[in-house]
Amino acid sequence: VKTRAPTQEIQVIEGGPGQPDLYTISLAGERSVQAYVDPGTSGANEVHFTFFDPSGGELPVADARINATMAGGAAQDLEVRRLGPGHFVGGTDLDAGSWRFGAEATAEDGSALTAQFDQEIAG
Repeated sequence: VKTRAPTQEIQVIEGGPGQPDLYTISLAGERSVQAYVDPGTSGANEVHFTFFDPSGGELPVADARINATMAGGAAQDLEVRRLGPGHFVGGTDLDAGSWRFGAEATAEDGSALTAQFDQEIAG
């Protein structure tokens, strides 16, 4: 049985020279997550996800998984490090092309948080 993820509302703020694009993804319960890939070019990258509560404060998260999938390829789970109560980062080497990045997390209140975004990685 295949399931479909609900459509997410995503706002993108394009980064200036040397700055990554910032993706703000709406979640259930008026929560959100901000995500970005740094530097967003082929080679070594870090994929960040930071979860926020309805008031805009960082949402405490018990655990998170981050994955990266190149178009036509298999998902790869990244080794995740915690940088704050709701801020997680995973490092990986990326080839140029179309990628999908995703996070699955559990808020401290037990609710599931899922987000994904697509980004073109420059050569």
